[in-house]
Amino acid sequence: MRYSFLFLLVIVFFASLLPVSAQTLTLVKDIATSGSDSAYPRYLTPLNDKLYFSLSTSPGKLFVSDGTAAGTTVIGPSTGNGTIWELTAFNGELYFAYDDGVHGQELWKSDGTPAGTVLVKDLNAGSGSSLPRYFTVCKDKLFFQASTPARS
Repeated sequence: MRYSFLFLLVIVFFASLLPVSAQTLTLVKDIATSGSDSAYPRYLTPLNDKLYFSLSTSPGKLFVSDGTAAGTTVIGPSTGNGTIWELTAFNGELYFAYDDGVHGQELWKSDGTPAGTVLVKDLNAGSGSSLPRYFTVCKDKLFFQASTPARS
């Protein structure tokens, strides 16, 4: 049962991209790294024929899956172990809030690779957090709420 729910969702997502036919659901990959019965997947977000997600049981890890075992991997961030929030697809990239242990919780993005998973901007410079939240895409723009020292 470990992580079965997560990968059932992954399979259902990729199965929905295929023409309708009788198919058997199968486990893509068991990514269990602890004795937990469930991974508690969060923010399942499709982008460019891949599925991105984080796990509440693996803080600080952003996963990507192309629907294969080999293509289901951790892509970042490489530092910190904070919770990933607000996965949002925008302009072919994935935006999210994350605390890397250095900059506080700030705006990050990923192009789907470990090297391309980077801090966008330290809005509240230093270790303070800008707490980006409520990501919304409208008219080719990404909107979100954040705090700075001047505007808390």
